[in-house]
Amino acid sequence: MMDGRATGKLAAEIGVDAVKAQRVRAFIGDNPLVAAYGDTSADAPLLELSQQPVAVAPDAALRNLARAKGWRIIEG
Repeated sequence: MMDGRATGKLAAEIGVDAVKAQRVRAFIGDNPLVAAYGDTSADAPLLELSQQPVAVAPDAALRNLARAKGWRIIEG
């Protein structure tokens, strides 16, 4: 925003993939991430941080990863 008007420019990098996980880690510090939910393979880095990762109506890539890692899967 500039002078109270939207500029169309992003204030920061979009929070997907590792960027999302890095932001969550920075926010929680050394505290544990008890649970995380994701629906696409882009959420995998965040789910990896979690003690209880859950794939919700996952895309094919995340479904395969969740199965391989034994994560909970909730079909939508």
